[in-house]
Amino acid sequence: MIPSTAGPPVFVISPHYDDGVLSLGGLLAGLGARATLVTVFGGAPAGPREPSAWDLRCGFADPARAARARALEDERACRLLGVARIALPLPDNPYEEPGATLDELSAFLGSGSVPGATVLVCAGIGNEDHARVRAAVLHRRRTAAETLLYADLPYAASHPAWGTPEAGALVAAGLLAADPGARATTWCPRGCWARHWSSGGHGPTCRRRCGSR
Repeated sequence: MIPSTAGPPVFVISPHYDDGVLSLGGLLAGLGARATLVTVFGGAPAGPREPSAWDLRCGFADPARAARARALEDERACRLLGVARIALPLPDNPYEEPGATLDELSAFLGSGSVPGATVLVCAGIGNEDHARVRAAVLHRRRTAAETLLYADLPYAASHPAWGTPEAGALVAAGLLAADPGARATTWCPRGCWARHWSSGGHGPTCRRRCGSR
């Protein structure tokens, strides 16, 4: 679909620092300097804040320090892949102000960089932030020459519909943007990134990855 380093520029819109690289690392490496990774929630919280549950789980007691560490990791990843990077100054979801919008993303899409380019945006699978970013990009999709959706990993791989013949149509229609039903999920304790549905047992994706029963 996007076969080589020759051609118009490509902007990969990544909600958080890891999303674009986890989902499209191979493609980014192949595109090299033709590609730019644009992280939407790439800013630090405004002022002192209590750390979110996710930051605490990752070993950070200071949200600003967590943001700096993730930015440095993103710099290293982009350097290894040979792609440019842009980090928009929006803080991550737990640190957003009430009523926050994605105006910075809309402004970027309306800038002079995007016309004539190919824009890749997450399909919005399994994560509210991803669904918001997808909606904002598709709202402005006429500013780009072409707008394509990519599967959000690891979320897509653990969705029951993923890998079925209907998955592509569901993604295009935005019907994989949320987890089906109201079933509780937990992560595999062996760290294979597959989620367990309802009963907490190992699903087929998990069994393929870590051999659990």
